[in-house]
Amino acid sequence: MEFSGWKRAFDIYVLVTLLRFLASVNGNRCSPHVSGSCGEIVLLPCDFDPNFEGVYWFDESDGEEPLIRLENGYMSGRGYESHEYDILQNGSLVIKNTQFTNNQQYKVILLDSKFRDETLMVDFSVTENCLPNVTGRLHTEGVIICCFNPENEGVYWFEEHDDIEPLIRSESGIKFGRGYDSHEYDMLLNGSLVIKNVQHTHEQTYKVILLDTEFREKTIFVDFSVTVESSECPSPQRGLLGEPSIINCHFNTDFKRVSWIVEDSDNDPLIQREGSIISGPGFRDNKYDVSNNGSLMIRRVSEENNARYKVILVDVNNKSFTYQIDFEAETFCTNLLPPNHGTVEQTAKLAVYNCEEGFHLNNNALVECILDDATETYDWTGPIPKCVRDIVTTTSVATTTVATTPKMTTTKMKIYSSTTGSPTTNTPRPTLNDKNVHMKTRGRNTDKVHPTTKRGGSNGSHLRVHLAVITLATITSFLFLNT
Repeated sequence: MEFSGWKRAFDIYVLVTLLRFLASVNGNRCSPHVSGSCGEIVLLPCDFDPNFEGVYWFDESDGEEPLIRLENGYMSGRGYESHEYDILQNGSLVIKNTQFTNNQQYKVILLDSKFRDETLMVDFSVTENCLPNVTGRLHTEGVIICCFNPENEGVYWFEEHDDIEPLIRSESGIKFGRGYDSHEYDMLLNGSLVIKNVQHTHEQTYKVILLDTEFREKTIFVDFSVTVESSECPSPQRGLLGEPSIINCHFNTDFKRVSWIVEDSDNDPLIQREGSIISGPGFRDNKYDVSNNGSLMIRRVSEENNARYKVILVDVNNKSFTYQIDFEAETFCTNLLPPNHGTVEQTAKLAVYNCEEGFHLNNNALVECILDDATETYDWTGPIPKCVRDIVTTTSVATTTVATTPKMTTTKMKIYSSTTGSPTTNTPRPTLNDKNVHMKTRGRNTDKVHPTTKRGGSNGSHLRVHLAVITLATITSFLFLNT
């Protein structure tokens, strides 16, 4: 009986442990396979116990450092800081702007309330697609937005009345076809079709055939319509150098997505807004923002903002509209040319000059743009500085050099400091008529210096003699050098 009681207790313990394990498995799970459309916001849903300590998501390229993490309600990680990813409070992963680089397997580690970890895997696949309905404005550039894998074997666009010859094609990154050769059409790297100058004849149903890496075909149809409505984004628009500015567009605030692109770039979005989520390199660099109505906000206008911008709007009905806006950076005063061998950094009201190494400014580096009350016009104050070459000055040391040579010390002068003659040559003391220098010493012993001498005795005589010698030696050397 005693053994039977212990066995029953053990069976109950095993059953409770198993139930807890099953509850843990059922309570902490993620969808193992998720797919999402390119360019869309996609959720990788998970259902975790809300009392967890932390959730850590990893991408397959880096299994050591979490892409994004959630600990005690706070998010961090490189994916979060780059605004590419987000994470919900239940641990689900959000991909803000799905691209083909997201086509991979993700790993999530859950740390529960007892600091036990559990690892789950999620396979995410990106779906290639095009917007089914696109609208272009007459006499502007139109874009049929698609998102295809750039590694595909080929992309082929056809007009609705021609199913045989592609209008434009791309194979291994090389574009050709009659539409491309005539410069009427172009194709972006993601497979989107570009109509360079929208005409009424472009209003039709286009067909695109996609040939993937395994040579499987996929066909997509897109309806393109032409509108002649006035633009919600006037052009050109202007902003002051060094000041914040806005490229205004008047969109309905219920749009699905708006993307801003700088023309002549790689055609990747500079910044994009989808709902309340903003992403893109311009946003990460803190240079741009997008307002609630889709307008582009420039935080500080610079010369690089002198460009043509393209904005692509996708409304709630999945219709696409493309606009082009020329933006000009201007100042109150005229634009200043940089000086030769220098640069000038100009804002709306200030200009700062700098010179290259080896040159310097001949006037103040700072020049202001002020309003002339008399003419009611702005003009630059003061002279415009120029960069002038530095002058290297060298100090001549020829006199000093000669004075220290042996020739300077072998003068024919003979200096006597006593009344009995030279102690070395025993030569009689010279008179005033001699060519040698004679200093009268009033009979004092010039070999000693009396510390209490107040008048010019031997100390003064010695000093004057030395000064005379130095002066005469210098003059003699100068005359010697010039002969």
